[in-house]
Amino acid sequence: MLFETRHEQRHYTWRVIHSGDGDVGAFFDALEAAVGDSVGIEMLRATDVASGGTDGLSPEQDAALRAAVEHGYYETPRAVDVSDLADHLDVPRSTLTYRLRRAEAHLAAEYVARERPPGERPASADPE
Repeated sequence: MLFETRHEQRHYTWRVIHSGDGDVGAFFDALEAAVGDSVGIEMLRATDVASGGTDGLSPEQDAALRAAVEHGYYETPRAVDVSDLADHLDVPRSTLTYRLRRAEAHLAAEYVARERPPGERPASADPE
């Protein structure tokens, strides 16, 4: 496993890259129970880092996002809540929430990057 930690104001973000072996969902659930919402966790398998996954999403994120759209999670009002969707997918609620957040973050970053004029740096980039 490889860990990276970032600290921004009161928020810590941990990035974990792993081989894909073991019960990552259980690890994520235990870590979330121990630290709560104050830590954002990004977990990537080493193969996802190398291949980029489907459009930059891991297969699990892709499946979660597709299921959320198909079952009306993004409708207003929601046709299904995250707990019901997690039950349907047979994954823990926290795992589904994590996958959706990572997929949404990736899609938002891609959208913003597409709309940025060439050569413009992101606002959070470090000065050279």
